[in-house]
This record gives sequence, C-alpha cells and structure tokens, in this order.
Amino acid sequence: MRQDQYDFTVEGNPAAPEPAVRYYSPNQIYVGTFLGGPIAGIWYLARNFSAFGQDEAVRSTWLYGLLLTILFVEVGMFVPDEVPAVAFSAVYTGIVAFLLEKYQAKNLQAAAENPQIQRESHWKVAGVVLVSLIAVLVLAIMQVAFTEMILPGSIPGLEGVTGTL
Repeated sequence: MRQDQYDFTVEGNPAAPEPAVRYYSPNQIYVGTFLGGPIAGIWYLARNFSAFGQDEAVRSTWLYGLLLTILFVEVGMFVPDEVPAVAFSAVYTGIVAFLLEKYQAKNLQAAAENPQIQRESHWKVAGVVLVSLIAVLVLAIMQVAFTEMILPGSIPGLEGVTGTL
C-alpha cells in the first residue's frame, strides 16, 4: 500500500493524539447544568475558562459557584413543597447561561471555527452530570445534618427524627 493512501488526520487515525484543547459547547453546558445541577455548571464554565487560558476566571468560577451552590442547598431546605424543583433548575441554568454569554461567547465562537479545538464528548458531559448529582446529594445531606445539629427541629419534615450522625 502506498504512503499517500493512509489517512493521517486525527479523525481518520485512532492512534493519533487527542487535540490539546477541548471545550464544552453552549448546548452541552445548558443541558448538563439543567440535569446535573449547579456543580456541573461550575465545572463546565471552569473547564472552558481553563481551555481558553483564563486561570483567574477558573478560580473565581469555583469560589463563587460553590458559595452559590451552598446557598441554593440552604434555601432549598426551606422552600415549600408546592414550589416545583424545576424552578431551581431553571434559576441556576439561567445564571450559568448568563455567565456563559457574558464571559465565554466570543471564545466559544472562535473555538467552534477552529479545527484545532474540539468540542468535548457528550459522554463526558453525562459523566460530569452523574458526579455532580452525587456531590450535590452529599452536600445536601451534610447541610441538613449541620442545620439540624445547630437548630434542632428547624427543618420541616424532620420533626421527631432523632439520632446521631
């Protein structure tokens, strides 16, 4: 077989190295954040900032994002059952969408047009969603336990629950 018959492109050669820069597209971020919660949204935004070389924005995203997540968990414990959970999903997805549009839109447009920079896989988005859901569950359990230790009987629905953690 002649040398010119081989396809040496990344797409045609599974042994070729992965591109150095990958990003999450806006649609991946919207869907992943809606399904995976605020921690997933923080992850996607921070990874994109990292891919675009904005290290200070990565740190700020994690700091403010985690504080906002803790606030959401705390507020969520005191919201009446009549408020649908999808309302919270819409709020934090809206916040992530706003931040994405404000701080990453130009870089995402440039990345979409650059063949050297590739979109992250949908499987990775799904993995981040799963890990994020587990992290939020652990955070919520810790928050409920802490609140119940500090203010016994303050969480609706936990009246009469006794025991130690």
